Amino acid sequence: MDVGKKYEPFPDPNNPGGTIMGQRVNVRVHADTACAIFNSCKRVPFVASVSAMGTPSGFLNFQGHNAVSQGFQYVSMNFSYNKEDSLAFLDEYNDYALSNMSTCSTKGI
Repeated sequence: MDVGKKYEPFPDPNNPGGTIMGQRVNVRVHADTACAIFNSCKRVPFVASVSAMGTPSGFLNFQGHNAVSQGFQYVSMNFSYNKEDSLAFLDEYNDYALSNMSTCSTKGI
């Protein structure tokens, strides 16, 4: 994760044409984790009705960009296949159950 050192203007999601001062945050997410998170939420009516959230990357970036209005942080997601440098929910050590998680196509990432 990379956090900006200063506040900068971003589009205000609640005020079209307006800006809001926020801190830039970049988060690197493993592609499989992005898919698992997206698959767990894609049937929620609000998620299904917003076309910008139709892919794993769109879903996570939509959430992060809209966080600026309350958290004053503009969160952008970067995607990786390297589990060593990203947020990765991988169960290589079998220390938590992933049986209810499914995979998805990463074409949208």
